[in-house]
Formats: sequence, C-alpha cells, structure tokens
Amino acid sequence: MHLAALLSCIKNKNDKLFIIASCLLVYGIAAGMTEGGGLFPRPKEHWFITWIPLAFIAALQYRKGILK
Repeated sequence: MHLAALLSCIKNKNDKLFIIASCLLVYGIAAGMTEGGGLFPRPKEHWFITWIPLAFIAALQYRKGILK
C-alpha cells in the first residue's frame, strides 16, 4: 500500500501537493521503522504519521480521477 502510494506520487510529481504527500509518507515510514517492536500490537501516535499521508494521497488521487 505504501509502495503504491509512493509510485502514485512519483507519477504525479508535477503537482506540488503530491510532492508534499510523498515527503510526509517517507517521513511516516521512517518514523514507523524506528519505533522498534511496538509497531503492530496496538495503535500508537506514530500510526497517525503513517495513515494520514496515505489518506491524503488517496484524496489527491480521487480528486484527480485516478481512484473512482
């Protein structure tokens, strides 16, 4: 899911909102990887920096007509 979102951002790199979303996505992935073993047991604060960029990218794709 993260890879598909990142590829979508790369394909739409002319739109500055996709650039911002890709930066947030990479930051969220890096923050999740540094969280250690507590990534899956329960939702924590770093889940927001993972899921909010994904939702933002999905909204941008929907607005552009990529998702229907």
